[in-house]
Amino acid sequence: MSKWYIQWKLTQQYWSLPDAERLANGLRILGMTEADAKAGVINDWGITTDTGGGFAVSETDVTALYKALIKYRPHVSFEVTPVIPLDQHAKTLRKIAASLQSK
Repeated sequence: MSKWYIQWKLTQQYWSLPDAERLANGLRILGMTEADAKAGVINDWGITTDTGGGFAVSETDVTALYKALIKYRPHVSFEVTPVIPLDQHAKTLRKIAASLQSK
């Protein structure tokens, strides 16, 4: 299972909706997000104070993540980045440092 850092942003298609439709879509998106959190697909989530975007953290495989995110289109866009845990990063960095010192 991989860990993912997800930046999300509400799209122009969302913001161009009439007020009532935008609110209805906002509530629909909120419901889907709550369901994904309850199902464990989203492990952490936040919204920026300007309410136009935010972040999520997910620990799942790429297929499950894709399935979770595609349903938010076209009103939410995503930038998804794989994340390496601290212990893995430290181990790799120390290994590189050791190999450089042995030269």
